[in-house]
Amino acid sequence: MTERAGVVVLVAALVIARPASAEIHRWVDARGIVHYTDRVTRSAPIAVALTSGPVALEALFELTGTRRQVTGLTRRLMSEFRPAKGQLTTSDEATIVRVVARTLTADAVMRLTREEFARGLDRPKLEAKLVWLRSPLGHRIAALEMATAEPDQDRLLTEFARQLASVPTSERRRELIERLDWVSGGSEVSADIAAALPASIARAAAASAPGVHHISRRQIDSQTDEIRATTAGRVRQATVVSMLYTYRTLSDEELERYVEFEGTEAGRWYNGLLRRALLAALTRVFDETAQAVFAAVPPERWSRAGNAGAAPSP
Repeated sequence: MTERAGVVVLVAALVIARPASAEIHRWVDARGIVHYTDRVTRSAPIAVALTSGPVALEALFELTGTRRQVTGLTRRLMSEFRPAKGQLTTSDEATIVRVVARTLTADAVMRLTREEFARGLDRPKLEAKLVWLRSPLGHRIAALEMATAEPDQDRLLTEFARQLASVPTSERRRELIERLDWVSGGSEVSADIAAALPASIARAAAASAPGVHHISRRQIDSQTDEIRATTAGRVRQATVVSMLYTYRTLSDEELERYVEFEGTEAGRWYNGLLRRALLAALTRVFDETAQAVFAAVPPERWSRAGNAGAAPSP
């Protein structure tokens, strides 16, 4: 496997609506603060009626772009399972590529994330999140986050990072982005993911060839903590740069409104639950992928290929 730890920045919008026996109104005032009422009053200039009848969760995933973002996330993570140059034969490398493509899929991650998320639902808070996403600014921000998940954005983000080194952003802008990272937990989940993937690989390798890999679960956990600690600073820097890029077209005032919403009780609950659900889903998929990889190409083949000086992959 590659020795680097993947740095993944995820800013996802995940929405579910509950069935309701009565019509309930949610409205947002000029400062973006959410209010609740069973009737529309003059003090509710922006009203959203949540009518009865379930809305398909998968349709909402598509509407908010969550699936597109998870697809981009899994695409980036797949490269972390590739062997280092010269570690395996060309044939074994091709086998691993096929195995990873079959097991590390957006469908699997979405299914497990949905299951984990459903266990911690708080419907009033989720409805407040829905109101935000339906607001003009919330809708615009969701579109920006969806756009960042597209494959061509990797190159543009790299170019943006280079430009940022010579033309730094304002202190206020960086402070807002750092606040957004803090309240949303972007760098926290990225660091968790960066540590979870090699941990899954280590567990699968030890289970596949216990006579070759003399490492205990406690040692793996210790190494995981060390990876997370050593990559935390780099992950945080990468997250800030990614967020500066994603929200570059927002004004400071619009960005501040977003930070304020994410700091509300509903925003904190939503982000916390989504982080836990996503990490649990990815860890399970990482475990299954690593186990499938070593079932197809046992660890001892990796060692022999490396010692024999196998030709590197193209």
